[in-house]
Amino acid sequence: MTEFRYERNKETIKDYLKTVMFRDNTANKVLLISLAVCLIVVAAAGVVYSVITGSMGMIAITVTAVVLAAVYPVIFMVVINRLTVKLSQGGAADEKGITIGVSESNILLLRNNSPCGKIEWSEITGIHEGKSGLYLIEKEGSLIILGKDSVASGTYDEAAQVIRIKKAALPKEA
Repeated sequence: MTEFRYERNKETIKDYLKTVMFRDNTANKVLLISLAVCLIVVAAAGVVYSVITGSMGMIAITVTAVVLAAVYPVIFMVVINRLTVKLSQGGAADEKGITIGVSESNILLLRNNSPCGKIEWSEITGIHEGKSGLYLIEKEGSLIILGKDSVASGTYDEAAQVIRIKKAALPKEA
């Protein structure tokens, strides 16, 4: 069993948000690529139309498309950073001393080395793997963050191997 300290680490929270918004989300990827292509087409069409007709009015459309293309990623980063700060702040006093034990049979919650809860693998509905950790979603919507830097005992690779096997066994989303 690999044990992880329960932490609200900004790095792992930001990694989770990026993972679910971009890396593991094909629909978002398609939408962002479509937006980029549309903005490039609009900008190029504005330049071509301006050159062909000699009208400077289309340059305004080109400039607007370029500004949108530059601002859109900045807005995403601001939103992600604000969510990260919000989610990493606070925390109740009862969150102190909690350890999450990952084994092939279940996920055990420990408070000061005493069992205080158990989550069966059948209760996990989603698993994401990011650059900074593993992210498990319970059927009730709770998120379990298992950061690479939060390992208290065992190894991250052992837990990752168990979780990857469990992820492969999850029912595929329609």
